[in-house]
Amino acid sequence: MQVIIKGLKGDYMPTLEWLKELYTLSSQLSTLLTKEPDAPGAAVQVLDIIKAGLYSRCGEVSLWTCRLLARLADDLNGKGLGGIAWEWFIAENGGLSGLLHCYMKNHHLVAESAISVMCQYGRYNFVELFTHYVKNSFKTPGEYLQTVAVFLQPLSEYRAAREEIISGGALDIWAEMGCQKAGPENPDVQERSAALNMLVELWLCFSGKIEEKADFADRIIKLLQRANRDRAYNMQMLSLGLQFKLLDLFAIERDPYAPIVYKTLTFSLVESLPDDGVREFMLGNFRLILDNFSTIPICILLDPFIKAVSSVNQKRTIDTEHRRNLVLLQPVRLRVLRGGGPASATHCPECSPDP
Repeated sequence: MQVIIKGLKGDYMPTLEWLKELYTLSSQLSTLLTKEPDAPGAAVQVLDIIKAGLYSRCGEVSLWTCRLLARLADDLNGKGLGGIAWEWFIAENGGLSGLLHCYMKNHHLVAESAISVMCQYGRYNFVELFTHYVKNSFKTPGEYLQTVAVFLQPLSEYRAAREEIISGGALDIWAEMGCQKAGPENPDVQERSAALNMLVELWLCFSGKIEEKADFADRIIKLLQRANRDRAYNMQMLSLGLQFKLLDLFAIERDPYAPIVYKTLTFSLVESLPDDGVREFMLGNFRLILDNFSTIPICILLDPFIKAVSSVNQKRTIDTEHRRNLVLLQPVRLRVLRGGGPASATHCPECSPDP
């Protein structure tokens, strides 16, 4: 097993060739296992040997290990050894433990294959796998929620996994846990951040299902609104960034929650005027949104923003910095009044008739 982990004197090519060969012969291998006098024991021994690749120092070895394990699970399920494969996977120091280690170490390389491994071994125990065994593999709820957030998009792209998440209740379990952990009463800022991020990822991946449960959607919106004013600066920035992600998706899908998120962000922009960092971050994101979606009514943003700018400048001429901010936002022609008057939008086709 050390050769699989460390290579042959640092050379991983022999191990890679061996894994690729087993991958092409996985059906024959699983057939041989069924003919062993102790087929369950033989299957566990083979899986344990292959599992060493999950701890390899070579990312390519870990990738091919995931591919091989996923194919073997499919073959073993087809030959009546799926139960043995499942028990091996969830055992202490079993396949799940190695897979999570591999995923955290080589996430960008093995993401798709690692999710495939989980779906194959947890085929008939999907909700239990993700809400119990994966959860218990982490020391803190924050680590677990952070991992779930990373898993959500690839999981939602697997039809069987998506259906299991919805019908098996995992979606409700994650949404409830996220809402409980994301509230301001939780003193752990990192845990709150992980929970809020997971909730938004859940909404992005399962938007229709989240909105069918209006209670969850409304709770998430309120949590985001409260986080915009959180004492922790990084929590504020995270919340604002997540809302722009939601607005981007909602604008594409013409989601009924788009106006709520848009207005919430507008109020946050007005409140952020004294904070250069937050203001610039929001203006840049608003510019991207407005450039990409011309149907978004600009006056909803401009009117309160212009009034706030004028108030900040005590109804004097708008200074150079705020002039630049107004120009940054304008997808329609703006007129800035000189001599102490406020700036105004001369024409907003979405909100007012042509003059």
